[in-house]
Formats: sequence, structure tokens, C-alpha cells
Amino acid sequence: MSETCAFSGQAVIYLYDAALRNWGTPPVSGYSRLDMYFNAGAGTYRVIGRAMDNPNNVLINANITKEVVYSKTSDTFHQWQDPRSLYGMNFGSKDGADQFCANFEGVIAQLQAGPGARSSMPVPGAAKPA
Repeated sequence: MSETCAFSGQAVIYLYDAALRNWGTPPVSGYSRLDMYFNAGAGTYRVIGRAMDNPNNVLINANITKEVVYSKTSDTFHQWQDPRSLYGMNFGSKDGADQFCANFEGVIAQLQAGPGARSSMPVPGAAKPA
């Protein structure tokens, strides 16, 4: 079964440099597109971050597991950490950041609840209620 996009957002992407103990320079200038993909057959999620001006330029390709930690360090700067990396996102608006955060935290909650748990996430491709 293929993946479907569960939700998206736009932000400037940062990768944490552990050796320098600081956020590195963004890999591209300007905003990137962040897509959360869901594989219903496997029950897995991953985030793909692509440069807005070149969708073939993949900046992030990270599996999301129940161990991922998501945090808001300011109204528009959020970060998440997996066992390998720390990712930062600087959103253009508080509303965009809040929406992405709510969806991302919903994915983590669903993964922590385990297989068979009812999802509060919208089903990708499903009609939205009027």
C-alpha cells in the first residue's frame, strides 16, 4: 500500500549540529514544504521536507515513531527529536505553527496508543464534514 499525505506545513528547516551545539545554517534559503505521510498498510508515518523551489531537493526524510519528542520553543519555532537528529522548524505564523503542532502531536499520540486505537487524525483523502 502506498503512502498518502496526512497534512502539510511550510517552515524554514534547521538541523541541529551536535558538534557545534547549535542550529546549523538552513540547508536552503526560504521556506520548505513539510509533508506528513501515512502508510495505512504498515501503520507508519514519516515527514518529508522539500525545498519549495525544487521538490527534488529532500531536506528531511524522517520516520515518526512513538519515541519522537515534539516541543514548541516559541510561538513559531518548533522542534522534534528522534534517536538520530534534532529538527527545527521556523513557521511564518503562529496559526500555521499551531496547526502543524496539533497534527504532529496527534500522530505521536496515535502511535503511543498502539495498533487498533481510534485515530483523531483526518483520514488522508477523506471528505471533510460540512
